[in-house]
Amino acid sequence: MIQIIKLTFITLLCFSFWNIYALQNKKPVKKKKETQNKKLYDCKNYHKGRFIYIIYGVKILIIRDAIFQTQYRQFPNNYVKQKIEWLSDCKYRLETVEIHDPIIETNMLGRITIAEVGEKRNGDFYEYTALRNDGEFEQGLLYVIKD
Repeated sequence: MIQIIKLTFITLLCFSFWNIYALQNKKPVKKKKETQNKKLYDCKNYHKGRFIYIIYGVKILIIRDAIFQTQYRQFPNNYVKQKIEWLSDCKYRLETVEIHDPIIETNMLGRITIAEVGEKRNGDFYEYTALRNDGEFEQGLLYVIKD
C-alpha cells in the first residue's frame, strides 16, 4: 500500500513539474491580423463585368457597368435593370429601375437591395449576400465570365 502511495505521489510530482516546464517554455501565439471587414483581394475587380448566377435552376446573366446592373433571364428580351451604387469596395446598393420580364411583378420597381461581395473562390466565382428592403435575404454564388 505504501508503495502505491509513493508511486502515485512521484507520478503526480513528475506531472506537476512537466506542466510548470511546459508553461514556462510555451511559445507565444502569434495573433492573426484583424481581417474583419477587410478583404484579402480587390473587390473592384467585380465592379464591372459579366457574371452568371443560378436561382431555382435558372441561369441568370448579369452585365454590370459603372452605373447599371442588368440581369437577363432570357437574353436580350427578358431582363431587370438596376442602378448600382458602390457604398465601399465590396458593398453595393441596387435599385430596380426597369422590368422587362413577364414573370416578374412590376411592383418590384424601386426595390432596394444592399449586397456585399463575400469570399472569393478560385478566381472563377465569389459569394454574395443580399438584403432587400422588403426583408428578403439571399445569398449565393456569382460566377465570373472571363473574356
